[in-house]
Amino acid sequence: MKVGRPSGVRGRRGEGRERVLNAAMELIGERGFASTSLQLIADRVGVTKAAVYHQFHAKDEIALTLLEPLLEAWQGLIESVEQHEAGLPRRRAAARGIVDVAVAQRRVISALIGDPDLVRVAETHPEWCGLRARIDDALAGPEPTSTQLLEAALVLHGVSRAVGDPRLSGLDAGELRAALRAIVERLL
Repeated sequence: MKVGRPSGVRGRRGEGRERVLNAAMELIGERGFASTSLQLIADRVGVTKAAVYHQFHAKDEIALTLLEPLLEAWQGLIESVEQHEAGLPRRRAAARGIVDVAVAQRRVISALIGDPDLVRVAETHPEWCGLRARIDDALAGPEPTSTQLLEAALVLHGVSRAVGDPRLSGLDAGELRAALRAIVERLL
């Protein structure tokens, strides 16, 4: 299954749309999703609220568009991971892939993990929930023990928190990826 544009998200492209998305991401990072209104986004871009509404019918639609690259990266990850032998090889491939996706999608992951309202929007879409369940299965393995479930939770949530930690913002992507991969290898 290929993750495409979430249902209801229109495919308009252009500079104005990108400016709206960039402003939305900045505001969500500063204020949180719940406190970011279409009017605030319009003000940041320097356009009317109607101009923003012309691009996106709702704030949730903006959030889904911002999350789309992450959904696509997770889809690629799970397709790759499911090619590995079940058990520890698959679990290790999933952990390495989670590191790679988290580092590549650092900005989106940072916004997502710190914002329960943004998580709520993501979790309303079947593509997100389905991928998340498949990643959980790949990380924990078939018929997981409680220890494997704990390891899976630590990898997924620990990596996500680490890439969003402002104290680590000075690490370049390569350095962060190498350090996280070494840590998750020891964990599993």
